[in-house]
Amino acid sequence: MAVSNNQTHHFLTWIATQDIIQTDSHILYDDMETQSGYSLPVIYQPFDPQRRGHWHDAGLIQDFLHAARIAGKKVLDFGPGDGWPSLLIAPFVAEVVGVDSSEKRVRVCKENAYRMNIRNATFVHYEAGKALPFPDESFDGVVAASSVEQCPNPREILSEFYRILKPGGRLRMYYEGLSMYKGGKEYESWIFNTKDNRCSMLIYLRDIPGEKTVHYKIDFSLAKEVLMQEMNMADDAGIFSLDSAALEKLNPYIDAVYTYTLLHPSCATWIQWLKEAGFSVAKPTHNAGSLAVAMYESCTADDRENMSLSDIYERINTIAPWVCELEAPMDNNDPLILAIK
Repeated sequence: MAVSNNQTHHFLTWIATQDIIQTDSHILYDDMETQSGYSLPVIYQPFDPQRRGHWHDAGLIQDFLHAARIAGKKVLDFGPGDGWPSLLIAPFVAEVVGVDSSEKRVRVCKENAYRMNIRNATFVHYEAGKALPFPDESFDGVVAASSVEQCPNPREILSEFYRILKPGGRLRMYYEGLSMYKGGKEYESWIFNTKDNRCSMLIYLRDIPGEKTVHYKIDFSLAKEVLMQEMNMADDAGIFSLDSAALEKLNPYIDAVYTYTLLHPSCATWIQWLKEAGFSVAKPTHNAGSLAVAMYESCTADDRENMSLSDIYERINTIAPWVCELEAPMDNNDPLILAIK
């Protein structure tokens, strides 16, 4: 749903009247029992060869392994969420360490590792905005999946990656740029249930030219379904569907309002920052996730029926080592980035 300037004005005028707590993104991730909605293959769901998304994830796991060249080595996973990709690359590496500024995410990752009987994965907490709690040159590779842009100091984190990597060590990262939101998704909101029959609303104000997003998180004392009924919201259109009078009606149900701003650099900006951090190579490349999707689409349902995850890994591995090294156009839908110390 496109949002008009008038709707945005209503929201900005109303939010200015609230008591707002300045924070960072851990306030969101500390509130989630699962960051993925229990959708991750292998971690939460059996791998299903008939699902396109499961092939895509399988491709990305192999992409991380080949691009970062971490098979049999020690790797850092920055911002592992529910344990992705940490727990899926664990069988292929000597040791994987996940680091996150959300204590809840660290706890969830540990629980998932225990449930999956994975012994070579550890997860540690660090304070957002601070240096990473590891010695210089202590990792062979670093992987980061839509996580660096979630921290308050992404440019400094790239320098931290350079510091903790051994000479010749590699970083493989993908990220959320903002170009995909042009033309109607600059302003969005959605509601999700939390614990104790309550809900939270997330609001995104995306400044695409400025490569940043202002986030608001509003905690309510009502469950999502009750709140939407009280506000006479017929669907999950969110806060931008409300006029000034309706926004005022929300006030009695608000527990707290938080805000934080995240940078969402474009590929060109990431590349520039990586080179400034000292990386000898920093380039956008094609990726084995897209390769896996192409393989999925080339198979019939009957072909896929009896394929195991190991079978699919084997297929992907025939081409993945070359694909993830092949330079991609910088403006090609936020391509994955490869950097080498």
